[in-house]
Amino acid sequence: MAPPLQPLPDDVIPGILLRLPPNDPASIIRAAAVCKSWRRTIADVAFAGRYRALHPKGPVLGFLHNQSMLHVSRFVPTTSFRPSPAADHRRRHAHDCRHGRAFFFDYDSLGSFVVWDPVTGDEHKIPDVPDVLTQPAVDRPAALVGDALYIVGESGFLLRYRYGLLRRYSSYMGVLSAGFREADILSVIEPPQGKRLGNVFVMTTEDGGLGLASLYPNSHRLYLWERETGPGGDEGRWVKDRAIDLKMLLPISNPKSRPCLIGVAEDINAIVVSTRDGVFVIELKSSQVKKMCEEMGKVDHILPFVSFYTDSLLMKLASSKLPAPVENQ
Repeated sequence: MAPPLQPLPDDVIPGILLRLPPNDPASIIRAAAVCKSWRRTIADVAFAGRYRALHPKGPVLGFLHNQSMLHVSRFVPTTSFRPSPAADHRRRHAHDCRHGRAFFFDYDSLGSFVVWDPVTGDEHKIPDVPDVLTQPAVDRPAALVGDALYIVGESGFLLRYRYGLLRRYSSYMGVLSAGFREADILSVIEPPQGKRLGNVFVMTTEDGGLGLASLYPNSHRLYLWERETGPGGDEGRWVKDRAIDLKMLLPISNPKSRPCLIGVAEDINAIVVSTRDGVFVIELKSSQVKKMCEEMGKVDHILPFVSFYTDSLLMKLASSKLPAPVENQ
């Protein structure tokens, strides 16, 4: 007869629990429900700090995509996380998703915008959104660099909107009265090497500058560009940061099928690429690849939702807002 299993030493358990994956929030709940000693370990305030230090980057918990014909914005979970209160947002159009929040245009609220927290379900209406962001041609996330928003329109043009000038001078006429031209407020930025942008997303670089991620037609190579700053702080020229051969990173079962760049997750410096083999997140610094979900068919772009949801769970455990474990020790 085999000897009975011996309990784990108390000093070993925290090290094991710290390695629970942040992209599976349900694992925190399951571990806390094992016994009182595990719950006490996880509910300790110091545990949350150690957990965050070991997992500094928030995971991609899902993504939003717009079903334009139905006027529905749908949240698709890629982990055990489920949003509050619902996944579908009818009569809404998602424009952006970052810092744990989603930004919608609300068709039923006289054209207002709404910020939604998928973790708590809280919503806040946003007044006085710049007109340039309400245009139908602006359908992809913008990048904020300095006092300017950079936007890629459906036509493939890269626009610079200096929102900071309007905030500084209170109104459009105030900006013109200060000696600025209309082109100083809204202007077109020439793309790299004079090429049409095509399958491209604008993003900020790691050092806070302006960048582009571009996947040219009939190609498996992803190009990353950075906008150099010229003398006196003026914008200079585009510089190719690097090229990534997606055939070396992604499982591509059919060489004739072309990958599609469908999203950017600035919070973790990553891009999202879709192939017939699935949807993948590529971290640009490490070139690490993670599969989000299976193939989605024809989807132009998605908005990845990045959040350290486990922080909320650990806070609830620390405040005893979650049910107690069924087994006592």
